[in-house]
Amino acid sequence: GAERWLRKTKADAVSADVWCYSAVINACAKSGAYKRAVDWFKQMQRSGVSANLVSFNSVIHACARAGRVKDSEQWMKEMRRYGFVPDEMSYHSLLYACAKTGQVERAVHWLGVMIKQGLRLKQKTFNNVIQACANEGFIRGMEWALGEMRERQITPNGWTFGALLYGCRRSDEEDAFQKAEQFLDLLVALDVPVSGSFLLKNLVELCRKHRRRDRLSHWVRELVSLGARPDEKIEKQLRAMGYAKDE
Repeated sequence: GAERWLRKTKADAVSADVWCYSAVINACAKSGAYKRAVDWFKQMQRSGVSANLVSFNSVIHACARAGRVKDSEQWMKEMRRYGFVPDEMSYHSLLYACAKTGQVERAVHWLGVMIKQGLRLKQKTFNNVIQACANEGFIRGMEWALGEMRERQITPNGWTFGALLYGCRRSDEEDAFQKAEQFLDLLVALDVPVSGSFLLKNLVELCRKHRRRDRLSHWVRELVSLGARPDEKIEKQLRAMGYAKDE
């Protein structure tokens, strides 16, 4: 692949520029080989090739995909040391790493930095922060991120609500089911299209955990009307909980 090609280039004494190295670093990032991505970046520096914003973002992305939040943050510091200003891609990689590892405080911190710097915020920006909070069952954090999202007139999508319901499911707060219903009310009000069975899976688990089978049929119908489709496992669980399609 890309690594083999770059090794051959070096062996043939053909000079490789920063774009060649960046392409290889990015290929390593996509394959989840963050250590190799870092090694290639360091080889580039030893070869006397100056890094650019793309190469720094590529190595940050590689560390982020591996869930290496501290390493990602360290490379961002290194980026600044070389005179480059982190952009949206830099921060999105960091937020992805925070979401993957459930590091709520770091996710909220970096979103705050993005807001303060006036960077362009996207749907996935907030989705990553919501996912970080969801992984820890931190409902207040999810509510804050959702509020910031809506304040900027960024519409949440099915992925957003999947994370919100997942967070409520993981939460041990007494009002977790009530919060989940508030999120579902918003989902229906916004008429957000959904797909697959992820929302239904979390709904089933929520109703079971909080002993609210009385709300199961209502929300299943609402989710199905928006496009959700139960898989065979979910259908079996629904039947076991007394749900019937023709209710």
